[in-house]
Amino acid sequence: MAGCTLASEITKRELGSVLLLEAGGQPTSLHLKVPSQYPLAFSGRHSWGHATTPQPNLANRRIAMPVGRTLGGSSAINAMIFMRAHASDFDAWHSQLGEAWAPDRVEEAFSAIGQMTGMLNQSLPELHEVTKDLMECIGHSVLRHGRLDEPRLGVGPFVRCQKNGRRQSAWDLQLNHRLRKPSLTVRTDTEVKQIEFDLNRATGVQVLTPHGIESIHAGKGVILCAGAIHSPRLLLDSGIGDAEDMRGLGRSLVCQSPAVGQNLHDHLVYPIVHHLRRGVSLNPSPSKEERMRYLRDRTGPRSSNIAEAGGFFAWHGSNNASVPDYQWHITPTHYLEYPHRHDPTSAISFGVTVLRPKSRGRISLVRSEDANGTDIKGPFTLRIDPAYLTEESDRTAFVRSVQESRKLLADSNLQTLLGQEIMPGEKRIDEDQIAKSLARFATTIYHYVGSCKMGTSKDHSVVDSHFRVHGVDGLHVCDASALPSIVSANPQCTVMMMAYRLANWLESAAEV
Repeated sequence: MAGCTLASEITKRELGSVLLLEAGGQPTSLHLKVPSQYPLAFSGRHSWGHATTPQPNLANRRIAMPVGRTLGGSSAINAMIFMRAHASDFDAWHSQLGEAWAPDRVEEAFSAIGQMTGMLNQSLPELHEVTKDLMECIGHSVLRHGRLDEPRLGVGPFVRCQKNGRRQSAWDLQLNHRLRKPSLTVRTDTEVKQIEFDLNRATGVQVLTPHGIESIHAGKGVILCAGAIHSPRLLLDSGIGDAEDMRGLGRSLVCQSPAVGQNLHDHLVYPIVHHLRRGVSLNPSPSKEERMRYLRDRTGPRSSNIAEAGGFFAWHGSNNASVPDYQWHITPTHYLEYPHRHDPTSAISFGVTVLRPKSRGRISLVRSEDANGTDIKGPFTLRIDPAYLTEESDRTAFVRSVQESRKLLADSNLQTLLGQEIMPGEKRIDEDQIAKSLARFATTIYHYVGSCKMGTSKDHSVVDSHFRVHGVDGLHVCDASALPSIVSANPQCTVMMMAYRLANWLESAAEV
């Protein structure tokens, strides 16, 4: 998504020619167009099919990590939620990175992205009948908003990247219409394998195409927008990383940068699931009538992005009650069944997410013979270890968020819609029982960030405040990997904002 934003802005501002390289193919699958089908793309040709190492604090499970492999990147397979981050998220950025990240400049960039994408005044798509019923049942104990385009305390429908009942990826929103610009070239099925250097300056990339290996020269520079998994992988593959690790892999060191791959973190989600007293939840197998309705006017259940609504909450007695501590993603489904069970339980789910986790993991390369069960596709294997819940404070925060969510859901108005609790289950009351259920069923909500952290220290960060890779010239990394810490919201809009800011800096420097 950052790559589409940057390519669009560079082209629009006539800053130079742009070659956009995409490892995957054209976004042709129906799963990338029909909103309710996007989870089916997680394991298809438009996803990399990654998984974590076994996670000790999640019952030793390997967690599937969907990563987009088509034009638009992960925005092509996500839930389309468009939400700017909370203002408090950037306080630390400002203090650590200086005036480049002053609040007024961040706000200006968010507004620009909202206008460019059309999301500022986007009318909300229809809600599933169950979600609509829930919104009407929300009592006075919880604030109700007409739309959630920022992390405001309370509940409401999410703004989503959707138009006329069809999904809109970053490619659709920002770049597809610029294809006829002579300064823009787009190549699909072209996987970048390494960055090429002349001494310490990036001069191009080596790519794998259906026709073999090819070297492509960059006249002005290289910008990595490969995301929190693949941007650090490309740096490591190109000799930018920890010197000792490079020696262990038998790689030549281009630049000592020990922070590459470090600081990986993510948002987990745990679903509180209730039976419905009335209504029918979203079925992954639509009826003939529902299919015909969608074909006719792009409405009905198939136009649902599943996570249609949500909420933000501060813990009871919080020192800063205006800053949210946890989030809900509300789905008219049994969260663990959709889309795989075709005779689903009639249920509604409240996916609970702790917004500011402390646990930090790592992206690394290992020799394939040492891969310990991960997928082997060459002499080196990508190892993804988010280290979920390794900080005790994260587990405590999650249990507290589930307990407080249950109290909110006990509101008498909601009980007219909500039936028996399925998860965690009415018998799981105390902290230990909730923690055990959390370990078995929590999973990623695919907000991976931080693995090429922005900062001022070469030893503790990978890029500077303007996304320039420390220690080399002509190379930027601008995507979710550059976030110093995860934002208190869905990060898609923030990633686009970052790319817009880089375009501003490139324009002022008159170089790409």
